[in-house]
Amino acid sequence: MDGFGLPRPQGSGGGGAAYDDTELRNRVTTVENQAAANVDAIASLGDAIVPATAAEIRTGTAGTLVDADGLYAAAAALAISWGTPLVIDLASGRNFSVTLGGNTVLANPGSQRAGQSGLLLIKQDATGGRTLSFDTAWRPLDGVPSIPTTASSTTVLAYFVVAPGQIAIWSAGTYT
Repeated sequence: MDGFGLPRPQGSGGGGAAYDDTELRNRVTTVENQAAANVDAIASLGDAIVPATAAEIRTGTAGTLVDADGLYAAAAALAISWGTPLVIDLASGRNFSVTLGGNTVLANPGSQRAGQSGLLLIKQDATGGRTLSFDTAWRPLDGVPSIPTTASSTTVLAYFVVAPGQIAIWSAGTYT
């Protein structure tokens, strides 16, 4: 046998012995067949691969394929219902929007995960004059963020979960 596991040529070393390449041809054919089968298997996966939905990406569903379209859709602000207190579940998304219908408190959110960050879009309704205060988990940077009371204005608040129960929050600005 040579270094490839193939039989050595028959004969008495004079260089003129015939090399039986049947075994080599059989192995090459086997490798070609396996490669073709692998290509077919990979091609058939294209029909079976379904990208994750925006909701699956936002909630971190395991075993899903993330594509660029889904990632952008997942980053869109989720509209939350105004309430008193104002409750946000951080497991449902990263960016949120709400139109204030009255004075309220931003409650400590559920499902806080260290390292999570996002934006809160706080919009005054057509009446304006609404105020927003913060529960204990929200830790304002450089003072409590100012929420202008101008009717129909929107304030963008940024947040970063330092640890559960410690969420840094600051104003990124207001637009009308």
